[in-house]
Amino acid sequence: MTHKGRTVSIGQSLAEARVRAGLTVERLSEVTRIRRNIIEGVEHDDFEPCGGDFYARGHIRTLARATGLEPAPLIAEYDHTVGGTSTPRPTQIFDSPRKSIEYRRPNWTLAMGVAVVIVLIFAFVQLAGGPADDDEKETASRVAPTTAAPAAPAPRPRRRPRPRR
Repeated sequence: MTHKGRTVSIGQSLAEARVRAGLTVERLSEVTRIRRNIIEGVEHDDFEPCGGDFYARGHIRTLARATGLEPAPLIAEYDHTVGGTSTPRPTQIFDSPRKSIEYRRPNWTLAMGVAVVIVLIFAFVQLAGGPADDDEKETASRVAPTTAAPAAPAPRPRRRPRPRR
């Protein structure tokens, strides 16, 4: 960009316009809501703190309007000198580590171990408790049950009707 016969960078143009407007970097930051370190970076032609070409163009446009400059020539100069693309690039601030979620098959080893333990316990109870049950069954079968007439159900007591009043 040329200003009064000399070549002026984007940052120099914005810094001079800010001084002409009587604004400090802090006040310009309050007015535009652009962080102070970004404004200082842009005024020194360091567009890295902006977070990418898309954001750099937006900051240049906002700063130019706040200081009374026409933003279009500054944006054109930015595209010419930096040769940026319109693809935004996220800054390091917004990067967060993501845990990869992967599908894992169920662990059948634990289920099989529990099943084996249950079978072993059942087998032990059957082997250890088996002969005692057989002896009781044999003793019960030796004592012959006496055949008796089936017992009739006990009669139910009748209720007396209540006298009516």
